[in-house]
Amino acid sequence: MDAFLNIDWAELFIPSAPVAETIIRGTLVYWFLFLIFRLIIKRDIGSVAVSDLIVVVIIADAAQNAMAADYKSITDGLILIVSVRALPC
Repeated sequence: MDAFLNIDWAELFIPSAPVAETIIRGTLVYWFLFLIFRLIIKRDIGSVAVSDLIVVVIIADAAQNAMAADYKSITDGLILIVSVRALPC
């Protein structure tokens, strides 16, 4: 019960980044990923290989960093996503 009382509730619920910045980052990265997966990747559902799954996981990690402000700019994350997607599978 003591651990429950020692929780920093302000840190838990008050955003550390401006809300508008988080919304803009998330929206831009979402649309960028949407365009990549809809327009560039042309695969049938049954033809997904393990290497494709690994690339999707790596792209998800790069996108998460771009959305969560771990990078200073969204462009850093988008460049990383494009470079990962450009790698041969």
